[in-house]
Amino acid sequence: MTNNRRLYVPDPLGRLLEPEQPGSFDLVQPFVLGKAVGAGGNNARANVAKIETLLGLAGVMDLKQTDGPTGYAGQRLLDGIRAFQKQNGLNVDGRAAPDGPTIKALSQSLQSMGRNGDSVLAHLSP
Repeated sequence: MTNNRRLYVPDPLGRLLEPEQPGSFDLVQPFVLGKAVGAGGNNARANVAKIETLLGLAGVMDLKQTDGPTGYAGQRLLDGIRAFQKQNGLNVDGRAAPDGPTIKALSQSLQSMGRNGDSVLAHLSP
């Protein structure tokens, strides 16, 4: 008899979500994306939830509307990415790519908000 139990991992807000792959929510590397998110991106749920969380911390996405990140790409995600890009003088294309300008700007913006140079995300606890 095989064990068909699924493994669940906590998201950044402590809710349990089924991962698409092991290690989907990697809070050790919060600014590392597996693939692009947004317009024309792969939009894997784990990456979308990570970008939603970062945009929420940056103040451009209201996560209270959905009780936290959803992991689903849609107009709300595109609007959030575009708003952040516009506010930061980036090319407004609605896309956050691994090691791209949007994820780098999110990293710089959020780390500058931290205490004594700490990342804002370092203060989240699963």
